Amino acid sequence: FRLIGSAGLRLAPGMNLTFTRHYSDGSDEGATVLADTTGNLFGIEAEAGVLVRPGPTSELVFTAAASRTWLGVEGYEETIGGSNLFPITTDTATGTFDVVKLKAAWTSELAEDLHLTLHGAVGHGFAHDDVVADVAFVGDVSTGGVSEFFAEYGARLGWAYSPATTMSVFALGSTGAESGTHMQAGAGLAIEF
Repeated sequence: FRLIGSAGLRLAPGMNLTFTRHYSDGSDEGATVLADTTGNLFGIEAEAGVLVRPGPTSELVFTAAASRTWLGVEGYEETIGGSNLFPITTDTATGTFDVVKLKAAWTSELAEDLHLTLHGAVGHGFAHDDVVADVAFVGDVSTGGVSEFFAEYGARLGWAYSPATTMSVFALGSTGAESGTHMQAGAGLAIEF
């Protein structure tokens, strides 16, 4: 049994961003418009909890985590045309998002050089800022960020190829009340120096 904690920063300057919007324009399909711009992301996070070893080959970790993220997006302007009768113009804006979550993870040593980790979390995301856009022939339209409850889950299988090298495969997923379900899978290589 021991207490654990961590803190971190996330930085993503100069990101290329694409926004998609769909609206009814009287046609059967409606209008779908893509717009490109750039943005900068900055985030801070902290996590604290407890690690428990119920046996010599397994461990459980329970933590609580909180984070705040700022996303600054450069303004952009859509082009009017036959496929976009109501283009929008936005100013540079920054959105602020907070996330709190409770997490649990179980790791077991399946063999001397093979270990499995299963993890899950439940949380809530809070969006604080509205976005204002000027829609041609309509005027200013404001929309708020989406706050939602969500769940995260996943598994990772790691193979210690050598004392300093571990290869792994993983699958991760998340399900949100507003954002829906998203899954990803991949592989990793960790080398200790």
